[in-house]
Amino acid sequence: MRPLAALRELFFHDTPTLRSFRRRMLAQLSLPASVLSVPFLISNLIDRQYVLAALVAMVILCLCSAFLTSKRRRSAPVRFDLVLLLLLFLVVGGAMMIQGFQGALWSYPVLLFCQFAFGRRMAFFSSAVLAAGTSLLAGQQGGADLGWRVFASLILLWLMVNSMLQVQAEAHNELLKQAGTDPLTGALNRRQLEIALAELVQRSRRRPVPASIMLIDIDDFKKINDSLGHAAGDRVLTGLVNLLVERKRTSDKLYRIGGEEFLLLAIDTKGQDAYVLAEQLRVLIQQSNLLAGVQVAVSIGVSECRTDQSPVDWLELADQALYRAKESGRNRVESSAFSDSAFNPTR
Repeated sequence: MRPLAALRELFFHDTPTLRSFRRRMLAQLSLPASVLSVPFLISNLIDRQYVLAALVAMVILCLCSAFLTSKRRRSAPVRFDLVLLLLLFLVVGGAMMIQGFQGALWSYPVLLFCQFAFGRRMAFFSSAVLAAGTSLLAGQQGGADLGWRVFASLILLWLMVNSMLQVQAEAHNELLKQAGTDPLTGALNRRQLEIALAELVQRSRRRPVPASIMLIDIDDFKKINDSLGHAAGDRVLTGLVNLLVERKRTSDKLYRIGGEEFLLLAIDTKGQDAYVLAEQLRVLIQQSNLLAGVQVAVSIGVSECRTDQSPVDWLELADQALYRAKESGRNRVESSAFSDSAFNPTR
């Protein structure tokens, strides 16, 4: 990866994993941070530092609001993140103006809070402003050497936290990938299929979108395993998946739902178009040399999504079409909507 791309990935690239992680961290950090701020509010009131006390009080209110919003999983009525960020900056600046260098110590927990609570872009710019502003104020109060030390330590903390978040997100994504894919072929697993079909059926009831499934079963796969061994069977499975992945569109999804049974989900594809694609795949697989000395063929059942059916009904129709293809001699394509004799544009 190029240096600029790596930096952009580190500081600006936001992912669903990081957004979910931040929501949980915001819920975990907001309440303790607000409670720990109360003694400083009382101390500022005792010392008659009323402006600083008012800022701390507003920070506490924003933190409590963030906590309640994250717990209820609702959108905040205002951009409390911007309000909170402004207040945090004012608290750090005010603390440094009143308390001297000791006030600069608040910039470290504030920088950490920004990284965990805000989006990547907002966290980047807020941390940059905080590091620069705190360093300048520290330099004015304690000399240039102190300013550079504060700046270097804040930047180092910033880099460490971003690297940790990036590693955590990558590890989480890898775990999700392993949990959602078949370890042998790399195809998505049945659990992922159930989620995808449920979402598509729900979406089609709100706004009909054509979608079709192709249930693909390898003919006489048991004979291959029994006569040539499971290693040969595994080569057939992985070769078939590689072939389908090369042929399918980016929006299509491939699932392994059984031993030698796969399902290709085609979005924005009507039943007749899916039938044509299935027939092309059948011919392609038959003509491919998936296993030396053995001709591998598949039977395919096609079914288009309807608004009045459940995911189970949708799968059942494709399974019935696949059964007809098997009963009709294998190495065939059948559809739940029409017979091979009624519509077969490729034979």
